[in-house]
Amino acid sequence: MTSIPEKQEGGFGFPATEAKKRREEQDARDKWERDVERLAAGLLSQHTAEELAVIAAQHIIYKEAIEALNLKLKEANTALQTENAMKLNMADLNAYVTRIAVMVKNGHVSYLASKRAKKSHEKRPQTAAKQEVKKYWDNWKRRPCTYSGDAEFARDMVEKFDGVLTSTPVIERWSRKWRKSAPC
Repeated sequence: MTSIPEKQEGGFGFPATEAKKRREEQDARDKWERDVERLAAGLLSQHTAEELAVIAAQHIIYKEAIEALNLKLKEANTALQTENAMKLNMADLNAYVTRIAVMVKNGHVSYLASKRAKKSHEKRPQTAAKQEVKKYWDNWKRRPCTYSGDAEFARDMVEKFDGVLTSTPVIERWSRKWRKSAPC
């Protein structure tokens, strides 16, 4: 049969470090009480009751002033922490704006600019003329005897769309592109 060990300092239930800590706390309380008694005896031997009342009142006033000062310091510390938090938030905001700038640089703005450019391009008279030229080109491919080649076709289109289309090399390039993309 095994017996349960008894609770002793440094034994089961109370480790030696905890017992030592409790002894130190009790020693500190005892020292404080001795110091208070010594100071009280010294004050009573040096001052009258009226003087001790004034000293006690001053002590209370100073204690309240110190508490008020500590409260103001805490408020200032809180304000400083809030300001630091705001600075951190500004740093986060700057990082966010930087990320957006990188996204913009890496293509988002290019995408938007491309969309705007396409819309603008669609409104130009040259775009409508190009669509009409494509119709003429389709007719030419159905009846090949109409033009001898791309250059003649391009010159005829510049004449038909006078003022809107001015470059025969551009129309020749369109013709080559359409020829490559046309089914055989």
